[in-house]
Amino acid sequence: MDNSESQQQPLRKRIDAIDACKLIAALFVVGIHTAPLDSLSESANFTLFECFSRFAVPFYFASSAFFFFRGGVDEKKLWHYERRMGILYGIWFLIAFPVTFARKYWVLFTQHELPVAVWRTVRGFLFAS
Repeated sequence: MDNSESQQQPLRKRIDAIDACKLIAALFVVGIHTAPLDSLSESANFTLFECFSRFAVPFYFASSAFFFFRGGVDEKKLWHYERRMGILYGIWFLIAFPVTFARKYWVLFTQHELPVAVWRTVRGFLFAS
């Protein structure tokens, strides 16, 4: 085995470890947004998905940056990445908005006057998780 192969092996193991952590983080992100333990125990759901799982988003940010900048970056690659992320974000926003609105905010419009309901809905979308 030459020197380049021996250096590739530890790198591959580290990347596999990052992939495994990304899978765990993805499950935690789903848990943050769906509260799967809420019907069993609110305190367990809060502890697991509101406290411990908060590592998931910063981890994704850091690991994405690691893979993105690893090979060097040129302006064309950066623009392509930003465009792709913007399109994906826009698509998922269009899918999630009606579901989130119906689940979380529709009740505000039935219980409050229109300006109060609009304010609380906008505030919830901008500042709530």
